[in-house]
Amino acid sequence: MNSQESFTAPAIVAPGKVGTGEATCPTGTVATGGGFFVNGPVKTNIVASFPLATTPLKGWVVEAFNPTPNNAKFQTFVVCTSIMLK
Repeated sequence: MNSQESFTAPAIVAPGKVGTGEATCPTGTVATGGGFFVNGPVKTNIVASFPLATTPLKGWVVEAFNPTPNNAKFQTFVVCTSIMLK
Protein backbone atom coordinates (compact mmCIF):
# COMPACT_ATOMS: atom_id res chain seq x y z
CA MET A 1 0.00 0.00 0.00
CA ASN A 2 1.32 3.45 -0.93
CA SER A 3 0.42 6.82 0.53
CA GLN A 4 1.36 10.07 -1.18
CA GLU A 5 1.63 13.62 0.06
CA SER A 6 3.17 16.76 -1.35
CA PHE A 7 5.14 19.35 0.58
CA THR A 8 6.02 22.89 -0.46
CA ALA A 9 8.70 25.40 0.46
CA PRO A 10 8.49 29.11 -0.46
CA ALA A 11 11.46 31.10 -1.82
CA ILE A 12 12.02 34.81 -2.53
CA VAL A 13 14.49 35.87 -5.22
CA ALA A 14 16.05 39.34 -5.06
CA PRO A 15 16.17 41.50 -8.21
CA GLY A 16 18.85 40.37 -10.70
CA LYS A 17 19.71 37.28 -8.64
CA VAL A 18 19.33 33.50 -8.81
CA GLY A 19 17.53 31.89 -5.89
CA THR A 20 17.18 28.27 -4.83
CA GLY A 21 14.18 26.55 -3.30
CA GLU A 22 14.27 23.10 -1.72
CA ALA A 23 11.42 20.92 -0.47
CA THR A 24 12.14 17.74 1.47
CA CYS A 25 10.20 14.63 2.39
CA PRO A 26 9.58 13.63 6.01
CA THR A 27 11.40 10.69 7.59
CA GLY A 28 10.21 7.31 6.32
CA THR A 29 9.21 8.57 2.86
CA VAL A 30 10.93 9.01 -0.50
CA ALA A 31 10.47 11.55 -3.28
CA THR A 32 8.66 10.42 -6.43
CA GLY A 33 8.68 13.78 -8.21
CA GLY A 34 8.54 17.52 -7.77
CA GLY A 35 8.39 20.90 -9.41
CA PHE A 36 7.44 24.52 -8.81
CA PHE A 37 4.73 27.17 -8.73
CA VAL A 38 5.46 30.81 -9.60
CA ASN A 39 3.65 33.18 -7.22
CA GLY A 40 2.52 36.69 -8.06
CA PRO A 41 2.80 39.00 -11.05
CA VAL A 42 6.62 39.27 -11.08
CA LYS A 43 8.23 37.32 -13.93
CA THR A 44 10.53 34.54 -12.72
CA ASN A 45 12.72 32.48 -15.05
CA ILE A 46 13.09 28.90 -13.85
CA VAL A 47 16.68 27.82 -14.49
CA ALA A 48 16.55 24.24 -13.18
CA SER A 49 14.22 21.74 -11.51
CA PHE A 50 15.70 18.45 -10.30
CA PRO A 51 15.70 15.82 -7.53
CA LEU A 52 17.79 16.46 -4.43
CA ALA A 53 20.99 14.41 -4.77
CA THR A 54 20.41 11.89 -1.98
CA THR A 55 19.95 8.14 -1.83
CA PRO A 56 17.12 7.41 -1.51
CA LEU A 57 15.59 10.51 -3.10
CA LYS A 58 14.44 12.79 -0.26
CA GLY A 59 13.49 16.06 -1.96
CA TRP A 60 13.34 18.45 -4.88
CA VAL A 61 15.37 21.55 -5.82
CA VAL A 62 14.40 24.49 -8.05
CA GLU A 63 16.62 27.38 -9.17
CA ALA A 64 15.11 30.60 -10.54
CA PHE A 65 16.46 33.88 -11.95
CA ASN A 66 14.65 37.17 -11.28
CA PRO A 67 15.23 39.63 -14.17
CA THR A 68 12.96 42.31 -12.68
CA PRO A 69 13.61 45.23 -10.27
CA ASN A 70 11.25 43.69 -7.66
CA ASN A 71 11.41 40.61 -5.43
CA ALA A 72 9.99 37.46 -7.07
CA LYS A 73 8.40 34.49 -5.30
CA PHE A 74 8.14 30.84 -6.19
CA GLN A 75 7.43 27.60 -4.37
CA THR A 76 9.20 24.30 -4.72
CA PHE A 77 7.12 21.18 -4.18
CA VAL A 78 7.97 17.54 -3.71
CA VAL A 79 5.67 14.52 -3.86
CA CYS A 80 6.56 11.90 -1.26
CA THR A 81 5.44 8.33 -0.77
CA SER A 82 5.80 5.67 1.86
CA ILE A 83 5.64 2.02 0.89
CA MET A 84 4.13 -0.36 3.40
CA LEU A 85 5.12 -4.02 3.06
CA LYS A 86 3.01 -6.84 4.52
